[in-house]
Amino acid sequence: MVRWPLIMDFFYIERGNMKANQKLNHTGAHLLAAAVMKLYPDTILGIGPSIDEGFYYDFKFANPINDQDIKKIEKQMKKLVSGGYKMELVKTSDDSKQPYKLELSKELKAKGETLTYYGMINPSNGESIFTDLCAGPHVDSVAKLKNFKLLHFSAAY
Repeated sequence: MVRWPLIMDFFYIERGNMKANQKLNHTGAHLLAAAVMKLYPDTILGIGPSIDEGFYYDFKFANPINDQDIKKIEKQMKKLVSGGYKMELVKTSDDSKQPYKLELSKELKAKGETLTYYGMINPSNGESIFTDLCAGPHVDSVAKLKNFKLLHFSAAY
């Protein structure tokens, strides 16, 4: 299995049983990645699974980020939540600008696995604002992610 460099960790924490919220947490990882890509389009994406405590997403930013950037990312996430974007299975995605995703795609294909992609779909025009290689599961809409806080980030090089 490919080991991604751990560049940034972001966690979504909600009171209660996090294992019961796997779909919510995993959708939160996509929401985070969509917000990061909107603000920092040169960012390279790693993976973003749900975990017992919430979720994380591995990023490689073109330039270092700081606490002020975290506030901007969280604000962008809340803006996306208010847009009510739907999480839907889409046919394909262009991973050519994402070397870690391209590597993962090749690895999965070599194992004979089917690649699936999920998009954050604008409900007013049906266009995807963010698409990611992913097996799911997700909640049907990011509008369900009303209570979140980016608690910390860490960097490893």
